[in-house]
Amino acid sequence: MKVTIVEQPTVKYDKATYLVDIRIEDVKYSVARIEVDGKSHTFIKDPYGCPPDAKIVRTVDALFADDEFNYKDRSQWLADKVFELEA
Repeated sequence: MKVTIVEQPTVKYDKATYLVDIRIEDVKYSVARIEVDGKSHTFIKDPYGCPPDAKIVRTVDALFADDEFNYKDRSQWLADKVFELEA
């Protein structure tokens, strides 16, 4: 599945939140990854406010697990980067 990073991700350090807008098969999703007590929680919103299906959730999890998408390396430039992922 093709995943495109729409804009450079942003980080809210005070709450350890990582925000990124992605496009999966022509649909834009807003993703927030929050770390609480050492555990990561991912929240995904589609353009209509509906919860995504399981395939989208697996794709976003695969994106965060991908070595090229190292969300802990805040210095890398990701805007307009395209990832080919299997979910």
